[in-house]
Amino acid sequence: MAELSTLTIALEPDLLKEIDRLAAYETKGRMGVVREAIVRHIEEMTEMADLKQLASEKYLNEQLSFDQLARIVGYAYALEIQIGKSILEESIAGAKKDSSSQSDS
Repeated sequence: MAELSTLTIALEPDLLKEIDRLAAYETKGRMGVVREAIVRHIEEMTEMADLKQLASEKYLNEQLSFDQLARIVGYAYALEIQIGKSILEESIAGAKKDSSSQSDS
C-alpha cells in the first residue's frame, strides 16, 4: 500500500452532515467519501484540461471554428486562444516581412 499523508481540513457543519449521509449510504467512512470526492475532482479537472488543450490545438490547426471552440471550452477561454493565434500570426507575418526586406538589401 502507498504511503499516506495526513491532511486536516475544516468543514461547515452542513457539509459534514452531507458527507456523513453519503458515508452511511455507501457504507464507507467519512475519509472514504472525502478521498473519493478529491480523486474524482482531480480526474475531472485533468480531463477538462486535456479537452481544452485538444480543442485549442484543433482550432489552431483550423479543424474547429471559433464558435465550436467556444462551445467546448467556454467563450472567455476561446477568446484568449483566438487573440493568441492572431498575435502569433501577426508576429510571423512581420518576421517574414523583415526577413524578405533584409534579403533584398
